[in-house]
Amino acid sequence: MLDPAGVAAATTAIVVPACNEVDRIGDCLRSLAAQEVPGGVAVVLCVNNTTDGSAEHALDIALAERTCLVLADVEILRGGVGQARRIGHALALRHGPSVRALLSTDADCVAHSGWARKMARALSRAPAALGRIDPTPFEGGDPPESYRACLRIEAEYTALSMAFENLVAAGPGRGIGINTAGGANLGIRADVYAAIGGYRPLPRGEDRDLMQRVLRAGHVPVRVPARVKASSRAEGRAPGGMATAIAERLRPGQVRLDTALVPFAAMLARHVGIGGPGPAMTSLEAERDLPALRACVARLRRIPSRTERLAYLDRLMREVGGPEASSQPRRMVPAQRLARVSPDSPAAHPGPSLVPARAQDGDASCAIAPAGGIDAASRTGQGSLPAAPAARIDPELRTRPGAIQDGYGRT
Repeated sequence: MLDPAGVAAATTAIVVPACNEVDRIGDCLRSLAAQEVPGGVAVVLCVNNTTDGSAEHALDIALAERTCLVLADVEILRGGVGQARRIGHALALRHGPSVRALLSTDADCVAHSGWARKMARALSRAPAALGRIDPTPFEGGDPPESYRACLRIEAEYTALSMAFENLVAAGPGRGIGINTAGGANLGIRADVYAAIGGYRPLPRGEDRDLMQRVLRAGHVPVRVPARVKASSRAEGRAPGGMATAIAERLRPGQVRLDTALVPFAAMLARHVGIGGPGPAMTSLEAERDLPALRACVARLRRIPSRTERLAYLDRLMREVGGPEASSQPRRMVPAQRLARVSPDSPAAHPGPSLVPARAQDGDASCAIAPAGGIDAASRTGQGSLPAAPAARIDPELRTRPGAIQDGYGRT
């Protein structure tokens, strides 16, 4: 540990998992060292399963930058990136008794100036915060047009999905719209983190899982225009992560999109009470559903109250599914049929006159950009937080400690 007194006094901790990131960890740590937050900042780096000297290099950088640092160099046999984040957060809470805000990013990310301050400020009034992840230009040369087209489709579908959910959600705050949480830019209040059980040791999806449990506990997270820049590489570290998503988008044919996105029919059916969560989408399905979703959101924005918006959705479902649609549980209406009905037609909306809706449908700019829906989550609370053995924290980092085993799947 570097500067134990500074770590103990810090009110904000930034947790970073790292696996074979010697070429990128320097830029990451320099950007974190430059962050200023009232109350102070400590960085907790959990280097895991690494053979390239990332830990030694990180220590040299932290010494040069005078960073308040807790550094663990561990071998994780089970639990993957979720376990690394879990260990890092446990260390932050153990060595930082003053920590109130827990921030998360990745070792291949560079935080913009003011990032930590914006996130910590948001967490002073909200239980959890989702920041913005800006991918760098594609690192493999000029990507094919199909790749760029997929990103455009995904970006628009994500923005419209967020707008749809916020327009029909209850309450003035309405939260995040859809769960696009990504560990590369995520914050949670320390008391909330402990109450929901922390990160689960999952090899992928640990960040979406954490946010889902925040939502299930009744909390309302917020989106924050606080940015980090993430590498756009097609070969990453976490299986099923952002690099995997990029690699999939480089292949021809239809592509599986961000797991937070579902077909328009599933969105509509869920809000009139006759549908479940809905299946994941492909790029072809998103392109097919975009006209219907675009028209529906435009109409919802002109309806002044949530009650009238839900009534409109029910009428739209009845129009495309027949009068019995709203009374048949879990009936799913194909989006192709929804697209044939103009949401501006009298049949779709025979209700009261409309007035322009205020700009209340959230800030989609706080999603992942420019692709909006690149699956940053892949980049959940049973039991207490794991005790992190002190023997695994070696400030000199010249020897590797033993392996961590906890009964979960191998990384």
